[in-house]
Amino acid sequence: MTEREPKPLEDEDQRKFRRIFTWVFFFVILGMCIITLYFAIKAAFLSYHGISP
Repeated sequence: MTEREPKPLEDEDQRKFRRIFTWVFFFVILGMCIITLYFAIKAAFLSYHGISP
């Protein structure tokens, strides 16, 4: 029987990449939510005053 080799631990570069990717992903999603919310509020405000967006 052969023993399985232990999985190598993450090195510092992988941890750094994962941390940066997490923050970039967070800010992209946050930006998309803010833009969507902006246009939803704008459309609701304009339709409230009888102006079509």
